[in-house]
Amino acid sequence: MRLGLSERVAIEAGIYRRDSLTKIAKDTGISRKSLSKEIRQNRTLAPAAKFNGKDCRFAAECTRQCVCGDFLCRQECVFCRKIDCRTLCPAYSPLSCMRIQSPPYVCNVCQLRRDCVCDRAYYVATQAHAVAMRRYSESRSKPQTHGDELAALDKLVTPLIKKKGQPLTHIYSTHRDKIPVSERTLYRYIDAGMLGVGNLDLRRKVSYRQRRKQKKAIDTITNKKFRETRTYEDFLA
Repeated sequence: MRLGLSERVAIEAGIYRRDSLTKIAKDTGISRKSLSKEIRQNRTLAPAAKFNGKDCRFAAECTRQCVCGDFLCRQECVFCRKIDCRTLCPAYSPLSCMRIQSPPYVCNVCQLRRDCVCDRAYYVATQAHAVAMRRYSESRSKPQTHGDELAALDKLVTPLIKKKGQPLTHIYSTHRDKIPVSERTLYRYIDAGMLGVGNLDLRRKVSYRQRRKQKKAIDTITNKKFRETRTYEDFLA
């Protein structure tokens, strides 16, 4: 289920009302599972400041030495660059809050967030919507065919073009049941160099001109409100 900005605003409002996920799901018409996934996927993470880059809650006041077993070393282990003390120290306690691991998975209404030193997570409707839209756009821009499926497609298409000289339109119409993508996507795969053939192997495509992208109208051309009371006649008056 793809959510819109209005649904995400309703989810954020429900979180600030301290409603349970079950009630928010009922009010928005979303299943509780989808709501939980939405919050965890599109929340905004705010990493906490870490002492010397160590995500241990005791790092700032830690004075342990020789955790690695080198008793000739006089340096505090938290400042050691040779060995990561977090992998050896028995007192290591990561800066992770268990509150964001359970509903509502965010710190929006947490009463301890002012003094909390752990990583935080917030659900903001506008930011969540922007993250989701960017993820949708990236998923469409990437090739959807990989591995054995792409290899089988290449094994089918390349010999028919190189050895038999068949046009791509004929190949697609004849072997449509074996080709898992559309004809247009097949052209894009060849253009991106994902198959064993290139644009020069397509007899007709080399003569095609690249399509011009339609330019969007500039707001100042269609919107003339900025010229009101600012014309040359107004200047003379």
